[in-house]
Amino acid sequence: MIKIRNLAEMLCDAQTHMIDKTVFVNPKKNEFVYFLDMYDDDSESNFKEECYNSTEWVQVVVDCFSRDMYLEFIYLQEEHLHLELLNVFSGSGKYSRTKNHFAIKGLLEKFYKFELEYTSKLAIEWCKDHNLEFEE
Repeated sequence: MIKIRNLAEMLCDAQTHMIDKTVFVNPKKNEFVYFLDMYDDDSESNFKEECYNSTEWVQVVVDCFSRDMYLEFIYLQEEHLHLELLNVFSGSGKYSRTKNHFAIKGLLEKFYKFELEYTSKLAIEWCKDHNLEFEE
């Protein structure tokens, strides 16, 4: 049975490292794995191929959600603050720059809590869409 928190954390990692196409879960064992293509060696390549071809492993594919998640969090803030944050959240490097700004404004812990709740909802939706048992 899949533990939603574990899947949610894996989704966060996958989005952060932009590897959301190579995440797999073994629902029976509640095991998760993702592959970084740049570090692919023969044994990892073989295991990745095994995951793709296995009935035990299920590929986890969700649309990129980082932008929507950040914007939703930003709009939950007071108006003067969300306008300031929107100015920071643009261009190259916007995610790390915005996270730094969250820290400056004392919002980083609040953001991490929001991020876990947001990705947990996505994880639940994904499990339901794939008829997989889960526990929250």
